[in-house]
Amino acid sequence: YLAQKTNTPILPIGGGYKNKWIFGKTWDKFQVPKPFTTLVCILGEPIIIPKDDNIENYSDIVGKAITELDDKAYEFF
Repeated sequence: YLAQKTNTPILPIGGGYKNKWIFGKTWDKFQVPKPFTTLVCILGEPIIIPKDDNIENYSDIVGKAITELDDKAYEFF
């Protein structure tokens, strides 16, 4: 909402780490990197939400961009 109202681009960021703890009992399988592990961060292309467009459409676009960047980050391992 704020990105749309202020015409500020959203910068999607993906990340992956070599060693991690996975909380299997949580709904989203939350992950925490272990100390001293290797981390890869990948920056995506900025996404600008036009002021007169539907925010819900861009919510899906941003989510998909982050998921794709996460997948690319894990390809390094």
